[in-house]
Amino acid sequence: MWLVLLVVAALSWTARELQHQKIPWARSTWITSDSDSLYHMRRLDRWLEAGGPLPAANDSYLNHPHGSAIPWPPYYAVVTRVLAGPPPADAQARHDWVERRIASIPRWFGVAASLLAAIAAWRLAGPMAGLVAGSAHALSLAGIVYERVGNGDHHAWITLLAGAVLWLTSEALRADRSRGQVLALGAAAGALAGVALGSWVASLLTVILVQLTLAWLLVRAPRISAPALVPFGLTFHVAAIVALLPAAATSPWNVAQPWSVVNLSWFHVVFLSLGAAVFLPPTFLRAPAFTRAYPWLVAAGLVVVGGALVATGIGPGRGIREGFAWLGREDAFMGAVWESRGLLGSGFDPIQILGAESLLLPFAWFALARRAFARRPDDSLLPWAIAVPLLAAQAIRQTRFAGALVLPMSVVIGWAVVAAWRSDFGRRHLGAGIRRAPAVALAAVALLAVGFAHAESVRRTFAGLSRDPAAPGQPEQSGALAVREMTDWLRNVPGESAVLAAWTFGHAIEWGADRPSIATNFGTYVGADGFRAPAEFFLAEDVAVAESLLTARDAEFVMLTTYLPNQVRHLVRAAAPGQEARWIEPGAGTRLKYDWYRTFGARLLFDGRVLGADGSLGPAADFLRLVYCTERTEQRMRPAPTPVGFLWQRVPGAILSAGASPGDTLRVSVEVRYPRARYAHVFESFGVAGEDSVASVRVPYATESPNGDGVAAGPARWTIAGASGEVTIPEAAVTRRGALRVR
Repeated sequence: MWLVLLVVAALSWTARELQHQKIPWARSTWITSDSDSLYHMRRLDRWLEAGGPLPAANDSYLNHPHGSAIPWPPYYAVVTRVLAGPPPADAQARHDWVERRIASIPRWFGVAASLLAAIAAWRLAGPMAGLVAGSAHALSLAGIVYERVGNGDHHAWITLLAGAVLWLTSEALRADRSRGQVLALGAAAGALAGVALGSWVASLLTVILVQLTLAWLLVRAPRISAPALVPFGLTFHVAAIVALLPAAATSPWNVAQPWSVVNLSWFHVVFLSLGAAVFLPPTFLRAPAFTRAYPWLVAAGLVVVGGALVATGIGPGRGIREGFAWLGREDAFMGAVWESRGLLGSGFDPIQILGAESLLLPFAWFALARRAFARRPDDSLLPWAIAVPLLAAQAIRQTRFAGALVLPMSVVIGWAVVAAWRSDFGRRHLGAGIRRAPAVALAAVALLAVGFAHAESVRRTFAGLSRDPAAPGQPEQSGALAVREMTDWLRNVPGESAVLAAWTFGHAIEWGADRPSIATNFGTYVGADGFRAPAEFFLAEDVAVAESLLTARDAEFVMLTTYLPNQVRHLVRAAAPGQEARWIEPGAGTRLKYDWYRTFGARLLFDGRVLGADGSLGPAADFLRLVYCTERTEQRMRPAPTPVGFLWQRVPGAILSAGASPGDTLRVSVEVRYPRARYAHVFESFGVAGEDSVASVRVPYATESPNGDGVAAGPARWTIAGASGEVTIPEAAVTRRGALRVR
């Protein structure tokens, strides 16, 4: 078995190392662009700087200017801090160190999960089952996507904990366990379940899987002895409560949502306490009549009390309602996140993600369930029999649960392969020569079969061997590199003002620029209005409306990339649901109508100016100046290469005015150059003289000092009523709305 574990560990580590999502970055070797990972990095870095027993529960950078409680409980940050080791003393060195450490740790959780799958299957059916289960998990893309180097998200940790809880439950239900062993296994499983809940609240599903296993044993107990049932059930829930309490007691959601199911609250402590209470009476009352009636009394009590709470919305009932709504939730945020969409509608091939052996899962599960629910059952199979269909159903609803499905699925497949080999069917249809083949040969055949089932994963792993780590990134990495280039520049700009951007860049702004964001990967959970704000801004056509949106959110900067047109459908769903036809041509893909080019999202890709139907450019936005554009370019929006990313700054602007006859037009232009990006653009705007015989134009650019990374090519030029001239605009006039008379 040690050789099996060695092979599985090597296979798992290699796949997660070579299928990495590291992005080469000159200043710090490599970076990652995964949004959730970036926030985990920020949370750990803040904790290392501020100290304290637990990381901060609130963050003023979220949902600016209001701030928000952090949706995630604290334990994953605790785990990563312990595993990361001592940080460097220098702040910048620590920043780079945190990024690489956080984005590397989940690989080891993935390797541990592969080993756990192998051990669990080995305990059920022997070494061959362990080899099949461990190698299948090692090559599964559903697991690798969260466990590879470059992803620092918590899902690899959660998957490992969930698998460990199921395995410990399976071990406790083995017929040869003593009472002391059952108590120890129950305490261990409960502690891990509590830690999982304190890392990610959706781990409540793991607790429910164990409770369903115990519920079945409770119902079955009158006819078949289940000596592990009561001691395991009691110690499991008590240990989970003890492990969860520090996180639950400090949860910021207890104030606003004390009975929340989606966010960690007292609901979860009460839920576990009720679970423990179920096993108290059977500890002391063991009369046959009571044993027969007790499960139905518990079920009736739960139905009556739970139904009343849900119907009235009182206390925990409101939280339960919210939990059911989350399970089936579909909104502008959830629909834009691939992992929140159903496995069958995520845009990926589910067979490719899970492996071709998933086609055999219904048959393998049926065979295992027959043994688990038989008249003379094998109780150690029961947790796996219950977990697989429920996790499969949840994965069909949300792809993120596919990773959690892989481990128990692999165990079931591994068990079924050996069960089929040992069955009468196997003995009849496999020749004696095959059955007497050396174990090494059979193991090699099993590995080849698993590799064939995961052909795409094998292909990606081998492709990683020849990948040049310094080669240009994929197209999707181009946008990520542009964002990092902009946030790195912004990090060195004094101040802590907020940045408005598409929600996909929110955590990148918080981590890379050390500034507040408006919308992030947390979506509507930290503020529905904040989540809609960037979409409302990018779809706005009126200058006053766009400026007021930035002012209301106290956002000084606007960040966007040339990939914004690809996000228009998501912007519309967030800010103007049901109005896609206004900006998007019908049919698949995102073919944009002309009306899109009238929005501020389009304007800021064209020097802040409205693109006319004939290709001409209208007046520029006068409250924003372009302060940085990326060195990274692409030929996508224009005939010549253009920067991928643009960073704009909201400024009061200088007011240039001239005396004139009513109706005369004052025109002002400023050419601004960006040497680092080899880019230039011209600000042009105009104002018409009114009855007061004054024409004025608001200009957001200084000409005697830099505008961020941009430098004016010379003084501002103006014309009115046949007269023309130049004027120097100081920075103070731009930042304080200074008035300059040109004639």
